[in-house]
Amino acid sequence: MSEALLETRDLVKHFGGIKAIDGVSIKVMEGEILGLIGPNGAGKTTLFNCITGTYKPDGGKIFFRQKEITGLPSHEIIKLGIGRTWQIVRPFKKMSVLDAIATGSLLRYSDVEKAKEKAKEIASFLGLPKDILEKRGEEITLMQHKLVDLARALATEPKLLLVDEVGAGLRPSELSAMIDTLQKINSERRVTLVVVEHIMRLVMSISKRVIVMHEGRVIAQGKPEEVSNDPQVIQAYLGIKPI
Repeated sequence: MSEALLETRDLVKHFGGIKAIDGVSIKVMEGEILGLIGPNGAGKTTLFNCITGTYKPDGGKIFFRQKEITGLPSHEIIKLGIGRTWQIVRPFKKMSVLDAIATGSLLRYSDVEKAKEKAKEIASFLGLPKDILEKRGEEITLMQHKLVDLARALATEPKLLLVDEVGAGLRPSELSAMIDTLQKINSERRVTLVVVEHIMRLVMSISKRVIVMHEGRVIAQGKPEEVSNDPQVIQAYLGIKPI
């Protein structure tokens, strides 16, 4: 890891009188898998939304590859190389799986056939069987939906991918497969990952570094084993002070 691919400085986002993000400063190093954890309502998804242009921050700055991107619209941020998945899968129910993935490719390829070829390549990389590419979104499983979401994001050719609770609802065997998939994306496609997750088995097994948020603030960061034993983290998750 050589330099910060993404950096937020004193980022603030409030909704009425509630500060969902309260002075968050983080760095994401190029090439790493960074875990982002915290209780419900900690501000993790709001942070993603600010980074990707879904929300405009009320204060602070965001830098990507040393260029300030604070407040840019989502389509410009995607073109710069930041992709994301969503906490709740967003299937294109009436569209074929292939066409759904190709919607991401169209950001980079104006020719529809080239976009579809790129979509097929990414689907194969993620292990999606060929026989589901012509199925509609409403006909596939939850695991396949999550892979399609990842494929659509990868089709935009990101350098940084923000992954929001991709393990939610998966069976143990599917979770193991998803862990392998995320590591493969990072190592073989050289995509830097920030992974928001409540399933500790997933986030702790793949992250080199973990940041913990609580009530809109960063309360701890470090290696997984360091963070898991941090008294502030234990208190935030359990609501009790450790003995």
